[in-house]
Amino acid sequence: MEPAYHSISTSDTTGTTIDDDLVDETEYQRSEERRFLSQHADEPQNFTLRGILVGLGVGLIVCFSNMYFGLQS
Repeated sequence: MEPAYHSISTSDTTGTTIDDDLVDETEYQRSEERRFLSQHADEPQNFTLRGILVGLGVGLIVCFSNMYFGLQS
């Protein structure tokens, strides 16, 4: 019976195995991530004081309403 997985790997000088396809894919993903970050580096940040305060306000309302209904039951 054949295994459910297929792997093509080679040994390097340290004796560990490296999957060539995985290395190529990882390098491609990193280059795509770097390209994306460099293209969007000039955009303003979304993590602002206003966003933090709104998030805390909504979080407090949800927290206290859950506590109220929990203690009520």
